[in-house]
Amino acid sequence: MDNRTTKEEAIYHAALKEPPEGRSSYVKAACGDDLELLERVESLLKIREGGNNFLESPPFLDQTLTDTAPEEKPGNTIDKYKLLEQIGEGGMAVVYMAEQEQPIRRRVALKVIKVGMDTQQVIARFEAERQALALMDHPHIAKVLDAGATDAGRPYFVMELVKGVSITEYCDSQKLSTQARLNLFIQVCHALQHAHQKGIIHRDIKPSNVMVTMSEGTPVPKVIDFGIAKATNQRLTEKTVFTRYAHIIGTPAYMSPEQAELSELDVDTRSDIYSLGVLLYELLTGATPFSDDELRDGGYLKMQQVIRDKEPTRPSTKLSTLGETLTDVAFARQATPDVLRRLLQGDLDWIVMKSLEKARDRRYDTANGLASDIKRHLDNEPVVARPPSVAYKFHKAWRRNKVVYTAAGMVVASLIIGISLSVRQTWVAASARRDAEVNLYDSLLREARTVRIARGTGYRDKVFKALSQARDLDVPAKDVTDLRSAAVACMGDYVGLEPTLVLELPEGPNAPSILWAALHPTDAIAAFALSDGTVILRDVHSSKDIKDIARFECEHPPTGLCFAHAGNALLSLHVPQGDSPKKRSTDAVAHLFVCTQDGTWVQGKTVEIPHAKLCMATTTGFKIAVVATASVDRFFGESPWGT
Repeated sequence: MDNRTTKEEAIYHAALKEPPEGRSSYVKAACGDDLELLERVESLLKIREGGNNFLESPPFLDQTLTDTAPEEKPGNTIDKYKLLEQIGEGGMAVVYMAEQEQPIRRRVALKVIKVGMDTQQVIARFEAERQALALMDHPHIAKVLDAGATDAGRPYFVMELVKGVSITEYCDSQKLSTQARLNLFIQVCHALQHAHQKGIIHRDIKPSNVMVTMSEGTPVPKVIDFGIAKATNQRLTEKTVFTRYAHIIGTPAYMSPEQAELSELDVDTRSDIYSLGVLLYELLTGATPFSDDELRDGGYLKMQQVIRDKEPTRPSTKLSTLGETLTDVAFARQATPDVLRRLLQGDLDWIVMKSLEKARDRRYDTANGLASDIKRHLDNEPVVARPPSVAYKFHKAWRRNKVVYTAAGMVVASLIIGISLSVRQTWVAASARRDAEVNLYDSLLREARTVRIARGTGYRDKVFKALSQARDLDVPAKDVTDLRSAAVACMGDYVGLEPTLVLELPEGPNAPSILWAALHPTDAIAAFALSDGTVILRDVHSSKDIKDIARFECEHPPTGLCFAHAGNALLSLHVPQGDSPKKRSTDAVAHLFVCTQDGTWVQGKTVEIPHAKLCMATTTGFKIAVVATASVDRFFGESPWGT
């Protein structure tokens, strides 16, 4: 048999799996530009649809059995099974509902090879399906009950009867929510995991091969039709099962890239993971990743390219392409379009897209891995289909423990609000303080300027105090140069010096008064001559008496007082009060006070000077003014003694 005949057979069998109304468009897409191939396949389909028996012995089949007996129909009996009605038909076999009459009476599903399809290849594949089902024992996989051959020699096997509808039809008719659909799908994953553990790859997972039946009011999904199943590590039959080149195994919309590619890369259980991903996609969105039109347009090679290379749209994004049907799709899932979109965004998008990875090593390793990730999503736990971020893990933890996390969140929120208010109040206070300091700075500068201009006695200390306060303020407008200039402007103005209380005398009519005062060259000592003749030396800075010299034996108070330039002597001149220099009977007396090396002031010489009137200090000692004649002329003479 040549390759052309093999391709013809492949397209013919694949077309039989399509709905009658879609077969023509599928064949045109599969044949592409090969008009001769298109004509041959369409002729075969027309002959079959017209009831002609030509297909019962197709020219391209290698027959090993010659069966001229008519095909079974309802009412016939095969062994101990009475055929009641046809409930399914595939490319190589027909499925009937049958009633078992013995040893127990029950209804079963009986699958028998079609008349004319009993070639070595078909029989081998049929037996492989029977052996695959016999290997498995799972509540969600249809069980094999019996097997045998018809009187004409065509093999058949008997399965448990699954009374139900496809999983998508059931979910839509019952308007199951997204969560309910996921729970059903998890059971399908467990069924496929069981098959994989038995070494069986289904290779044709699609809605029509996952039926949902009711058991005690509970929906139970059942995986059926292992007609193209493949063993991973064992032979299912002694007969050779050979998949010819260019013979597509499976349904294109649900087919994995490696299954569609027909390359040397052998398919493994991860091919079923891809098909499960497509089924999950359809359960969630009501559509497959690639539509039938998209796969059929452009022929067989284009279909391969789409499945192999084109990235599917995320489920949540797919919803926006549904147009007017979106409302119905959402309604069938007990949601609005917006709610459904939010349900799919995130976890479910990632789970589906991981299942549909083109590279099979990036998919889930097992069907249980896929089911476990869906379970984690339902339990609000982090899924493995996405890189976990801290925010994502926290969100999942919150969903699991809403009460605890909500309470903790309220505490944290209260703390944040409290801290925020405190920070704001601190900021407001700091801002107000800065504004106050700026205002104070400007006020201090104005005060310093006003006081300096007024030149009140002792104003310099007030100016310095104001400038010092302004200097200590932390304000952006502070200019040290301005502060320094304002301080320098006060220098050299003695009016600005603050008066110092050096000596305080008692009050009263007989109290002495200060007649003369002298300041030490260092400005550290002040000397006072009182009206009662007392001379007092005092520390200007501390206002403490340095030396209360004594009261002199003199009738008159002093009329002159001065320090030597060197600062080590003090001269006090006493002149009788009331007498004019021309008529005085007593000469003036000069008292000298000396500072010793240890800083103590002691009384030194006392000299009588005739006609003395005034005294003053010189660089070498003192000069005393005396009246030389009876006139008022004066002269100054050097003192005959020094210090």
